Amino acid sequence: MSALETRLGFEPGGLQGSDLARAVAALDDATAVVLATVPERVATTWETDAPPLARVITLKAARREWENPQGLRSETLDGNGFTLDTATGVMLTHRERADLKRLATGRPGGYVGDVRTPSAYDATA
Repeated sequence: MSALETRLGFEPGGLQGSDLARAVAALDDATAVVLATVPERVATTWETDAPPLARVITLKAARREWENPQGLRSETLDGNGFTLDTATGVMLTHRERADLKRLATGRPGGYVGDVRTPSAYDATA
């Protein structure tokens, strides 16, 4: 929790009350999402001994959730308008998911390859 508080700009132990509760929930949610991204055997190990990059990704996802719990994508102050993102909650970026898969499997980004279906209309495809 102290690492998340530092990233949020607070002294360790500085969050109190509802802010602390939100931070704990965001960190719990981010941890669950990160562990769900990797194979179960890896997740079991990471619950007690996660690699540093997995911890960084978890903290960054928790920070994003704490700073933007409504999932606002844009906001207009004068016109009082706002736009919600279609996906709210703790989300990982494509890069973060790829980094986690690389950490879990030892292979770069979990990339499988391109699947292309030739066009029936173009003989060069």
